[in-house]
Formats: sequence, C-alpha cells, structure tokens
Amino acid sequence: MVATKPHAVPKSKGGIDAEDARRRREASTIQIRKDKKEEGLQKRRRPAAAAAAAPYGGSSSSQPPQQARTATRSAEAPEPGLAETLKSLPEDVQLLNSDDRGQQLEACIRLGKLPSI
Repeated sequence: MVATKPHAVPKSKGGIDAEDARRRREASTIQIRKDKKEEGLQKRRRPAAAAAAAPYGGSSSSQPPQQARTATRSAEAPEPGLAETLKSLPEDVQLLNSDDRGQQLEACIRLGKLPSI
C-alpha cells in the first residue's frame, strides 16, 4: 500500500491568516485609542495655549487679570444669596471654633460649599 500524506493547504493560496488579522486589528485599535487620547489632550491644551499667547488671559484690554474678571462680574447679575453667604462667614468661623461638634459640622459644610459660588 502507498502511504498518503494528510491534506495540506498549499502556500500559494492567498487566504487571510487569522493570527495576522488579529494583530492588525489590535494595532489599529491601539492607534485609534492613542489618536483619541492625543485629541483630548490637544483640546485641553488649546485654551491654555491661547491664554498664554495673549497677555492677561486673552482679554483684549490692558487690564490685569483680576481687574478684568471684576469688570466682567460686575456686568453680570450677582448671584442671589451671595451677599448673605459672605455676611455669614464670620459666624461660620466662630462655629468652627466652638466646642459643639454639630455646629462645627454645620459650619464646615457651609464653608465647603463656598468654592462652588
């Protein structure tokens, strides 16, 4: 009897290698993620770069930044309750220094909300 070889796929056949295709997909996925990350970084950097290019935060006036911010805030309507919140600051400081834990907590909570004004 004649021994037969198992059927082998000829190398000349131009099929797609599954392992090679997987590597290409991974490489393209990684590249897409890198591009999106770089694009996000560029978006964050653009406002900073524009502010650095123009003196005083990009305002066209020759005012220092604090004066420019004050001028724009005064043009806007003041927030309701802002004056009351600022008036209560000394009271909050006294409550922080009190011996009562409840009063300290209340003052701490109110002072913690100040940065969001």
